[in-house]
Amino acid sequence: ISVWSGSCGNLTCIGGNDDGTGCSGFTSEFTFQSLAGEDYFILVHGFGSATGDFNLSLTCAPACTPVPANDNCSDATPLVSSFTCTPQTFTNTCANPAAFNPSCDPFGNIYDVWFSFNTGSFENHLAIFNLGTATVLSAALYDSCGGNEILCETGIFNDTVILSNLDTQTTYLLQVWNGGGVQAGTFDLCLVPAPPAPANDLCTGAIPVTCNSMVTGNTQFATTADNPASDCGVSITSPALWYVFTGTGDAVTLSTCSPNTDFDTKIHVFTGSCGALTCFNANDDDFNCPTDIFQSTVTFNSVFGVNYYILVSGFGSETGNFELSVSCSQVPPNDACANAITIGCDTTISGSTVGANIDVAPVCQPDITSPGVWYHFPGNGDFITVSTCDQASFDTKITVYSGACGSLTCVGGNDDGSGCSGFTSEFAFQSQAGVDYYILVHGFGSATGTFDLTLSCAPPCVPVPSNDDCANAVTLTPIATCTGATNYTNECAALATANPSCDPFGNIQDVWFTFNSGPDTSLNLVFTLGTATSLSVALYDGCGGTELGCLTGLGNDTVFMTGLTPNTNYWVQVWNGGGGDEGTFGVCLTYPPPPPGNDDKCAVDPGMFELIVDAPMMVFDNTSATPDGPAGPCWFGADPVDHDVWFYFTAPPSGAVIVETFDVGEMDDSQIAIYEVTGCPSTPSFTLLGCDDDGGDGLMSRDTITGLNPGQGYCIQVDG
Repeated sequence: ISVWSGSCGNLTCIGGNDDGTGCSGFTSEFTFQSLAGEDYFILVHGFGSATGDFNLSLTCAPACTPVPANDNCSDATPLVSSFTCTPQTFTNTCANPAAFNPSCDPFGNIYDVWFSFNTGSFENHLAIFNLGTATVLSAALYDSCGGNEILCETGIFNDTVILSNLDTQTTYLLQVWNGGGVQAGTFDLCLVPAPPAPANDLCTGAIPVTCNSMVTGNTQFATTADNPASDCGVSITSPALWYVFTGTGDAVTLSTCSPNTDFDTKIHVFTGSCGALTCFNANDDDFNCPTDIFQSTVTFNSVFGVNYYILVSGFGSETGNFELSVSCSQVPPNDACANAITIGCDTTISGSTVGANIDVAPVCQPDITSPGVWYHFPGNGDFITVSTCDQASFDTKITVYSGACGSLTCVGGNDDGSGCSGFTSEFAFQSQAGVDYYILVHGFGSATGTFDLTLSCAPPCVPVPSNDDCANAVTLTPIATCTGATNYTNECAALATANPSCDPFGNIQDVWFTFNSGPDTSLNLVFTLGTATSLSVALYDGCGGTELGCLTGLGNDTVFMTGLTPNTNYWVQVWNGGGGDEGTFGVCLTYPPPPPGNDDKCAVDPGMFELIVDAPMMVFDNTSATPDGPAGPCWFGADPVDHDVWFYFTAPPSGAVIVETFDVGEMDDSQIAIYEVTGCPSTPSFTLLGCDDDGGDGLMSRDTITGLNPGQGYCIQVDG
């Protein structure tokens, strides 16, 4: 509800309401003081694009008097900030509603009164509230009437609101409100200067911290005066406090991860000296923090005698209490490849990545984003499995290289092993006798922790499929009908060194195929499972080329490839995770069936594809349909047209129809649009009447269209 005074074309805003206090269903209620002889215009409208039926009640009562003297910002009551709190009593009873909503109360009624104060020589002040007959209060601080909002808080009872980081010798405006009605009433308010910024608000006042210690702090009265520009890509935007740690040569972990930390923190570490600092490390959110992922942890290897300046701040403008812990541990002996620990067949060895460095190694899967430690295995010709599966305290990754430190070659790796809990890892590869292998155990994101690494040896898996590598891909030739023979396998295939986009974390035990598109722009891959339990497939424009498409979870399925370039070579990667998933399968390259008869928006045959209103449901197929229509503007994510088909119907006498699609076992996600189409076939013109993506059952579609001309024909576009 919105209310104006004046006349149409010359309206003045009185105020309004979105969600009334105590009103169900997000309905609205607004109260205002009318003036005799004044015309008021009331607009009833909906949230977002909502429309519907309603009853509007207008209730009149005697004018509420007296209106508070500080009802308007221009008449704000001056307050003096004093070290002795001498409460004054105020009220918002009979206050007029505000014409705008503060940011922290965007939908409620705002029955407000105003106060002003000058900061004097203090940057921080406390607004101390005590309720009288008012049941609850909210407050917002501004730099002027109609100016910038600096602070906004709701849910104030007998509370203290901190007004911090203000400019000295400056006047500010304080708006105090509630929803009126039973909430309105009296309250006490006084202003008190708050303590000055802590000594460690500046780098030169940094508090020393040492190994295995803990300090507490509060940034509420800190400032941004000494926040550095250098930030390691993690912005510094809120009041902050400084600490300093002198390097011991140990791995150091700094963390605000604690139940005693009550806000969203950031930690930055700098080297250099105050006034000439360089950001060394930073963290915003520690996703492994058990108390709150929005708390922070930084780990780095310290150099003996070097001063590290530590800045604790908050996300955005947040401030609060925090607990900063400093933990030290020795750098693992196998932190570097050159110090890799040798591990033998059928051996389990315990390790930790805590205190290790992030390694610079050749590109391999999975990516290296966290500290890691190294192990060495002399190849013996066996089939090797390395695993942290179910035996690590953190989300691990394993990457395997061959060669020598300084000239490593990627063999492959794994992030999340199939069947492994806790996002632990397992990777298998065929070793070559006399070749040295280097195994890097690291973590997802910035995760570190302890683990057991198991290396198992088994006789080599033979025979390796002839099409194990992209360079030896089997050529597929298009045929009319697939025989269903399961004459291929990925058993004994080597694991890929890179993961396709649709399977970024699993093992990729793959084989390869290639084909030439010939004159065709569309072809199908038909898969038949033998002993393999499932398959995945990716399409590329060359060996090591660009991925064009990727699908997982295939069984006895057909993959439709459209948009191919005629007379072009393509490569197909087929895989699963190996182990119990590997096995035999069949694949054929087939020609797609011809497009359905209603593929063309201008060639809809009313005799064959006319939909009769209220007739029984009919089953249709959009397989091999080509995209030729516009995309419905309401389709999710501006989804383009893929395989659209068209239908025709004649509007009934009511001029209203419901168009709905149903999942009959194959296509389970549709999108529809309803048009008035003219000018076919030479200059077709589409007038959109309605569209829908997921308004039906599941991800199917449903739309109601009204206002149609009885007896006139209209078209329906259905796409997947």
